[in-house]
Amino acid sequence: MTNQMFDTITEQSQSFFEPFMEANKLMMDKFQKLVDMQVKSVPGYAELQMKQLQKVSTIKDADSFKKFWDGQMATSDALREKFMADSKALSDLGVSFMTELSELTEKNVNGFATKAGKKAA
Repeated sequence: MTNQMFDTITEQSQSFFEPFMEANKLMMDKFQKLVDMQVKSVPGYAELQMKQLQKVSTIKDADSFKKFWDGQMATSDALREKFMADSKALSDLGVSFMTELSELTEKNVNGFATKAGKKAA
């Protein structure tokens, strides 16, 4: 009798906490992807900055300054493209998270409604 009661309590607590565990797993997965994206993007930005510093160090006169200044448009374009790609990846991650969380919520709400309907019958 006591074992059956503990088994019932254990089963009920597992079914109660399962949606929270699934949501936590989803959040941790997306957080890990966010951290990976950030870690991968830092070297690219750092490399771009180092190249700029190296180019600045070559300025010795008006002609080298003009050459440096003319190259800034290409650098600006590269930075803009990298930023846009990173922004799109971040946006895609957010959309993916919201879609999966919505699906998880809908699944669990439907599951609770089904369980409640069975108990009422």
